[in-house]
Amino acid sequence: MRSPSRPISSLLGAALLASALVAPALVALPAQAAERSGREVTTYLTIEGRRVVSIDVEGSDTAVSTAGDATFTNGSVALTEGGQPVGAFATKASVVIPDNGGRERRDTTVEVSMPTGALFAQQIQDDPTGRPPDGASEMVVLGGTGAFRNARGVVSISPFGTQGLKLIWKLAPNIGIDPESATTIAFERIVDVDVSGQASNERNALTQDGSQGTLRMPGRDGRFTCGDTRLAQSMPGGIGLDSWLCRYDLPLGSVLVASFSQYRGGTQTPTTFTDMVLGGTGAYAGARGESVADYTSATAADVTLRLLKATGQPPVPVKFNQTRTYKTFGVLTFADESLIYAGATASQFARGTKRSVGTSQSLYATSLNLPPAAEYFRSFGVVSFDLKGGTIRAVAYDEGPDPSIEKTRTLVITGGTGSYLGATGTIGLIPGKGTSERMVVRLAQ
Repeated sequence: MRSPSRPISSLLGAALLASALVAPALVALPAQAAERSGREVTTYLTIEGRRVVSIDVEGSDTAVSTAGDATFTNGSVALTEGGQPVGAFATKASVVIPDNGGRERRDTTVEVSMPTGALFAQQIQDDPTGRPPDGASEMVVLGGTGAFRNARGVVSISPFGTQGLKLIWKLAPNIGIDPESATTIAFERIVDVDVSGQASNERNALTQDGSQGTLRMPGRDGRFTCGDTRLAQSMPGGIGLDSWLCRYDLPLGSVLVASFSQYRGGTQTPTTFTDMVLGGTGAYAGARGESVADYTSATAADVTLRLLKATGQPPVPVKFNQTRTYKTFGVLTFADESLIYAGATASQFARGTKRSVGTSQSLYATSLNLPPAAEYFRSFGVVSFDLKGGTIRAVAYDEGPDPSIEKTRTLVITGGTGSYLGATGTIGLIPGKGTSERMVVRLAQ
């Protein structure tokens, strides 16, 4: 259950965190071209590479899973069944609830790249232990790049053939939201299953907690599954990162919420948390907003979902342009350096000044030695920017033959709190000299 607190080469460690980013003062932008109406995109994924890595130092057995075990999958993307590849995809899945009768629950993120842009989706999935999905399911669309910037909605997944997945992306119209107008859903969250997995070296520890239970609400109860990933320094008062994800299965659909925070060991633990809504399924497809959880005991919390109402008008775009510096604080390596977790913290400054505008933290999971080359890497990250007006959360994906290569990266914004409630958009990272980068943040609300 969520805690109420919140040696690979240095070359790779630095390169991973060259992806950990930023943001400052708002500047209004002119209206930009964007998705003007909902649409549907169908993609066919063919699995070409797959690796399951256990965080248990004793080794991995695909018949028995441990909380925190990770699976990386990659392959090609076509727009028709049996058609020519037009892009590529990659997924990262971490076990939240281990094996139970041949199935496990996994926190799964997928990135699908096409000629016109990339799409990201995430969900806590129910899949066969150590194997690809074997049935139909739905994931939440987090956002995208290029033609899919600001995308929201649902993606339906179904297997085809022996190594294929058909994904139908149902994208909602790109319309604004009203932060003052929202529908609220209140319930009590009661834990009845609590699991944990952990791995550590002499300096850092990685912990994956999973919990399941009941949502008590008037009329009809629901269910939930939550995952809590923490990478922390083992020294007293050391830096720690906490990445939280929870799926609420309600009578009319599911809602996926998340948060990402930094903490230090030994600090007073809070009892109230604000998470951002990543999206949903069913009646909550394309949802934006926030979730507030008040812990009433070690296994219970009162939760209120605040789902923002759509205005029907195009979102208002805003822009950030700033500089940042960062520091890698921890790296953990598994399975002969085929899986690496790295954490970093950063400071943000208004461009051209030393005026601080916020801080950020990031957690990256990278898999090495996957096709198409023996030294190819694929890296998934989650980044949170704590600014004076609120928080912005984003996800990232990067790949290449050499992790030391510096290149422009793009983060996809998945939501926010405070002034950034309901935000979508992208963050572009332009590497500079040394450890500094310039960030260009474009978001819409």
